[in-house]
Amino acid sequence: MAFIKRFLFYSIGILLAGSVLNSYQGRRDELTIRIFPQSINFLAAEPDQEPVIAAGSLINIEITVNTDRRWNLTLLADGDLKGSRGARIAIQNVTWTATPSPPFISGTLSRNQPQILAQGEGSGDIRGELSFFLKNSWDYEVGEYSQTLTFTISAL
Repeated sequence: MAFIKRFLFYSIGILLAGSVLNSYQGRRDELTIRIFPQSINFLAAEPDQEPVIAAGSLINIEITVNTDRRWNLTLLADGDLKGSRGARIAIQNVTWTATPSPPFISGTLSRNQPQILAQGEGSGDIRGELSFFLKNSWDYEVGEYSQTLTFTISAL
């Protein structure tokens, strides 16, 4: 009898980018966002032993809001995770938990609809942490995958 052990060798990197939108005319609201580190990685693991893989580092977010209006922070993936050999992993296999809650909200990545990551009202300095997780599967092809996530903060 032969035993076959399948090993997955992949790493997944996600690049993080931020933007600020000011959509209210006739008034200057100041919103800033700082995200660090600028990338995260998931290391390979056997799906039977680790059905969910945590990213190797936490993401720190610092928001400065200078407005008396409501504001929100959204997160959108530019697409599915793309493999170096053309394979793909659906982006909805990546989730996050966020603290503190509120104003931060945990969720699932999307490539079609910006997901609300935080929301609030009024001025202040807000700090939070994000932990990203990847649903693991034997169906993923071996390789390196990457994708860009865009954080957008706006006054409503």
